[in-house]
Amino acid sequence: MLELLADTPVFTADGGGVVQTIMRTMRVHRGVLAILTSPRVLVSLREREWKPVCVNGELQLALMNEGQLSEVICLEMDAAGERINGVYLVVNPQKLVSVYPADGVT
Repeated sequence: MLELLADTPVFTADGGGVVQTIMRTMRVHRGVLAILTSPRVLVSLREREWKPVCVNGELQLALMNEGQLSEVICLEMDAAGERINGVYLVVNPQKLVSVYPADGVT
């Protein structure tokens, strides 16, 4: 994980004030790494089924809970496509309605 994260990665989550999530944006390498690898943080996400989806024309990860879309993780890569500059966790139900499977089938 250390090699995948850029030197100054960002982690942010959007619950839209409806779904509880991590409230503050993390902008420190150590903090982002801690969120992504902690056995106590984001535990429920590890139990989800992961599927590819298109978000803003880019391939991202949908997390399914009992067949229903519950979260989307969007990764922003560096220009070379080798390191992660940003991790965006979307749990805001109003934003999730516009997410479609990568194969275009709903």
